[in-house]
Amino acid sequence: MTQNSKENIVCLEAASPKELAELLKGLPKDKAGKSRFVSLNVYGPQILVRQFDLPRLNPAELKNALRLEAVELLHLKPQEIEFDYQILSSSKDKINGIFVALPKKLLEEYASCCDKAQLMLSSVTASSISAVNSFFCKNKAIGGTFSLLVFSERNHIYLSVFDNRLCVLLREIYYENLNQAEQEVINSLKYSCARSVNKQLDTIYCSGEVSDKDELIARLEKVLDVSVQKGDFTGKVSCAPWQEGFFKINLMKRYCLTINERIILLKAENLALALCLFLCVALGVKVIKDRLSIRQARSSFTLSDYDYAKKLLEKIK
Repeated sequence: MTQNSKENIVCLEAASPKELAELLKGLPKDKAGKSRFVSLNVYGPQILVRQFDLPRLNPAELKNALRLEAVELLHLKPQEIEFDYQILSSSKDKINGIFVALPKKLLEEYASCCDKAQLMLSSVTASSISAVNSFFCKNKAIGGTFSLLVFSERNHIYLSVFDNRLCVLLREIYYENLNQAEQEVINSLKYSCARSVNKQLDTIYCSGEVSDKDELIARLEKVLDVSVQKGDFTGKVSCAPWQEGFFKINLMKRYCLTINERIILLKAENLALALCLFLCVALGVKVIKDRLSIRQARSSFTLSDYDYAKKLLEKIK
């Protein structure tokens, strides 16, 4: 859990609405009072993260194709699914990208938890997406062909491979036994290397709970002939939502304004208030001038003027 000062956003990670509710209860009162928005990273079997490699389609056709895949994998009706996607690369014939989907009911439950805590859920994305964003926020100069392994304390791994800043692989691996996960990681890395231009990883960056992963790391170095670096490359949560990350996926996109949109709206609101203030001042000045003119007219009117006007009226009659 982290607290960000800009926009008063608190960043949280949860596997269920129940866990989120407990995290919100545990927020210090001073932070909860100052916070307005929640940026949420979610994970679990109901969070679908998939890459897509499709023929070039128009936006409507692409959305329908991705929604159909989400329907088949989540076994839900189209209207019961919320998803967001990002195009990573495209050519004349193909389009490549990634999408995240989850049951709309689950998203509503997360939002309800925030409502009860009197906070607004401003962004929701998968934890694996968030880990990659955090990595690029902290390591902007890293390039080449590399893999990022983020080990969670809850027996799952965020695995990603990048080839010259092109995402070749992104997935989550859940395991009960680390030896079982080892072979799946190796197979995934071999597959992604086959798809990359270099056909070989330059480096594997290991982050998160790596204290008891020495055997796995040694096995990766031997089998893949690659150097492995251990360190805090990502942190526990993603970089701040307003920072530049690799992915721009937000499952709350249709329901709330983004930070940039809120900034634009705030500027427009300030401009409108300034205009109203100017009009009020201008109107006030005009009223004052009119009152001064009336007083001046009254003060310039004498008794002789009245007698003259009365005589003139009698002549007219």
